[in-house]
Amino acid sequence: MNTTRFAPPPSAVMSVTVNVDDIVGPKPLVGAADAQREALLHILREARGAHRDALCAVASEASRFTGWLNIRFLNEAVGLADDVEDSALVAQAYNLKGNIAWMSLPIGHVNLNLGRHRSAAEHLRTGLDSLPPEHRYALWTREARDALEEAENGKQGGSWGSTGWRVVALVVRGVAARA
Repeated sequence: MNTTRFAPPPSAVMSVTVNVDDIVGPKPLVGAADAQREALLHILREARGAHRDALCAVASEASRFTGWLNIRFLNEAVGLADDVEDSALVAQAYNLKGNIAWMSLPIGHVNLNLGRHRSAAEHLRTGLDSLPPEHRYALWTREARDALEEAENGKQGGSWGSTGWRVVALVVRGVAARA
């Protein structure tokens, strides 16, 4: 078997793509990342033998990165990592989902209170969808679910359970007014 490498390993290619995402944002990369993910999944479906697990781990990494760009692929990343019992990859995918939820929910609340209903709904939905299914309807998510309903119905925020989000919205308004 020829073990000479003429190209960087897929993980190195994904690392470069992550750097590009930091510079230009996700939109220009979604198609390319999804194409790479699809190609790896196609190869994986046919893979047998000693290299299958390594390929499955790389496909999980590709799904995780594509999931960073578009969250719907993160569950696939978890499943692939689970398939090869790679707890580190499973943890990374779940961690990424948690980060997306943590970032998206407050941004959604702020957008709602600024009257940006479409953006609020998008962030709140992404945040809630990032949570594990057993937590999406937990008592502590009620405020986010109510805010999502308000955003989807085009209502102005204001029926929040805490004043903390209002303070954040006022600070954002103040910063925006100075800009």
